[in-house]
Amino acid sequence: SVNSIAAPKFAEFWAKDDIKGLKKIARQSTKLIFQTSLPIVLVFLLFPSLILGIFGNEFKKGVLVLIILTFGQFINAVVGSVGYILQMTGKEKILQYVVFVAVLVNIGLNIVLIPKYGINGAAFASMFSLAIINIISFFLVKKYYGFYTINFKGLKKL
Repeated sequence: SVNSIAAPKFAEFWAKDDIKGLKKIARQSTKLIFQTSLPIVLVFLLFPSLILGIFGNEFKKGVLVLIILTFGQFINAVVGSVGYILQMTGKEKILQYVVFVAVLVNIGLNIVLIPKYGINGAAFASMFSLAIINIISFFLVKKYYGFYTINFKGLKKL
């Protein structure tokens, strides 16, 4: 939901050639995504069996899968709307290549990991691919626009 508001703002600031405004909205949205995601991530990591038990006892077998996939989504939340920033500022082709590489990695990891680890291997492949997209995009935002979506100076205050 944050991205549905932030994405048009990214395009607006980009169209006005306002990198400072782009940086500000990117950091604000990243902070908001992180703050709203953290409680959910903590619940999923601290009580995975309880969460899955809502759907029935047979789902409790998926505790490790939930933890792995939650970690992947946490990486997504930490870096913020990096994919949307690239899409809304004319770098959609570059993002397309990043996603394509991640898909190839995902397929390769699934081929290798599923026979040995089953659904846990599939979860790891998905988490790793999502992390690739987000981490590479995070550094591409820095490369193209000169800022990180995370305010590292603000982290020192914590």
